[in-house]
Amino acid sequence: MAEDPWEGGVGAIRSKANSHHFILVDYHLSKFSDSMELKKISEADDQAPITEQEICVTCGLCCDGTLFEWATVEEGEKAELPKKLQQKCFSAEEREGFKQPCPYFENKCTIYFQKKAHICSVFRCQLLKDLFEETINHSDAKNVVKNAIELRNEIFQIYKVNYKPGTKLSFTELLCELRKKNTTNIESNRKDLDLELLMFKFNILEILLVKHFKSSEEFNNFIMGNNR
Repeated sequence: MAEDPWEGGVGAIRSKANSHHFILVDYHLSKFSDSMELKKISEADDQAPITEQEICVTCGLCCDGTLFEWATVEEGEKAELPKKLQQKCFSAEEREGFKQPCPYFENKCTIYFQKKAHICSVFRCQLLKDLFEETINHSDAKNVVKNAIELRNEIFQIYKVNYKPGTKLSFTELLCELRKKNTTNIESNRKDLDLELLMFKFNILEILLVKHFKSSEEFNNFIMGNNR
């Protein structure tokens, strides 16, 4: 039987992550940012169930750049998008999308019940699928969101206090900054305890995000090292 990587809870994960943190951190940063495209995972009704809506409006991780660097746009949809989204649209490799964070996200979606991109209506993260399949209850799902947001905000706070006070970065921009600082320290053989703590917390956050918000297949590949 395959080892359950979550046996023992988050404390055990922290212990396991700590033992190989410095080996994996740069790999994690590069792999995590390489897959940050918000795509349609499955067909769904435009009107999500109330329980899912309650989770979504308290979350926003798929809107603020935490989970995805950009979101896909349907063919011919650009002209119908709200103005600010049109301004963030781009084309790459025969696909269209708009960059995250969404300009209409301000701690919550400000156009949730208005016209928005089609992907915003049909995307369902793994947490919503688990909620629908009743493998997690509504209260626990809300706690997952709460813990992820708190840890993400803590990472931002540590970075700002120790490196760039007053700087406003998207999560993607923060990843780039962390990667550069980590590479510089490795090349110069320099110790930076604040950065090491930051990297460790990021590893924990990444595991939580991949487990609860990415697909179950992505999590299994990630935790078992099959995506190397």
